[in-house]
Amino acid sequence: MPMLYTYLTWSVLLVLLWGVVFAITRNSLNSIYTASMGLLAGAISTVVCRIDLLDGAIKGAAIFSLFYFVFFSAMNWSHPHFVDLYWNNAAISGFRVFGVPVEELLFAATLGALWSNFYEHRYWQSRA
Repeated sequence: MPMLYTYLTWSVLLVLLWGVVFAITRNSLNSIYTASMGLLAGAISTVVCRIDLLDGAIKGAAIFSLFYFVFFSAMNWSHPHFVDLYWNNAAISGFRVFGVPVEELLFAATLGALWSNFYEHRYWQSRA
């Protein structure tokens, strides 16, 4: 039965992945959205495979988002028009949290969720 569960889980994930790939290729989404979707799919796949890594994924997303926000805010403070000059504001939502685009925080959260558990998942280690 566990082998059947594994096959069913990966079959559903692959169908969802191909659905996302199809939707992305048919729309003209900004690359930060597609990158965030890919990172989120990787983080979800990791947690589906090893549920014990869910806590680490949530903490990793929160901590990396906080660091990213602090450093991005420092950049905005030292260079006041940084986002307006170098971001394609027409291609993103335009919502900002204290000057930081929401898309950047979304990217940071999904990257933190995926990367925080990479070592434990890759080498099948558990946290002490």
